[in-house]
Amino acid sequence: MQFLNKKQEGFTLFEVLISMFIAGVAVLGLVMLELNILRSSQSSFNYTLATIEANTLIDKTWQNLCEIEQAGGRTSPAGKAIYTAFYNDWRASLASVNSNYTVFDGSKTAPLDELLLQDSILVFWNDKNFDSVLENDRVQLDVNFPDFSGLCL
Repeated sequence: MQFLNKKQEGFTLFEVLISMFIAGVAVLGLVMLELNILRSSQSSFNYTLATIEANTLIDKTWQNLCEIEQAGGRTSPAGKAIYTAFYNDWRASLASVNSNYTVFDGSKTAPLDELLLQDSILVFWNDKNFDSVLENDRVQLDVNFPDFSGLCL
């Protein structure tokens, strides 16, 4: 009858199993958190890249505004040809950056090759990491160009 008076020392198997279960759930929670962080990081990368590419088109348009005006203006065939040339180059470079990007360029009512004083560049992509919400999968930059008619040398 001496063993009944002996105090227990250490952990029982049941206590160890419970602590292992709690640790496993905590690790799974951390893994899920890391996966969500990686998904958000990819979405942020796509957004940043699309913003940079849309700004590239705006910069190319700025660089060629006087040339377009000297060619007869934004609505002349020569002006449209200049814009279309650098627009097509930009679009090809965009496809090489990410083939998942789709572009709408021009004002909401203008065709792609018509350069207007108010321009809207919309770059959107399909983000497979999240539910398809249009506001999360696109970048739209609206720009107002000055009218250089007769001011270019």
